[in-house]
Amino acid sequence: MSEQRAEREQRVTPLELFFDLVFVFGFTQVTTVLSDDPTWSGLGHGLLILAALWWAWAAYAWLTNTFDPGEGAMWGAMLVAMAAMFVAALAVPETFGRHGVVFGVAS
Repeated sequence: MSEQRAEREQRVTPLELFFDLVFVFGFTQVTTVLSDDPTWSGLGHGLLILAALWWAWAAYAWLTNTFDPGEGAMWGAMLVAMAAMFVAALAVPETFGRHGVVFGVAS
């Protein structure tokens, strides 16, 4: 029984931690949306952006728990996804403005 538990136990890689920081940056960018538009509409926009970012984070968390992110192809895919999520995080303040397409494509 303990051997099965040891086989399933995985350590978090530095790549996964850095990937999580990209999402944290995206989540904190939502405060810019809220501070620029402190209305019910701004709150709705912020919640929609948070939902999109949370969905993407949950999907990547599942992916890295299912597959080993240390493998060559998976490691490269994680780097590409991390770059795309960083672009999406940069686009967050203007998601409902001129950078909406950038946010949608990158996330």
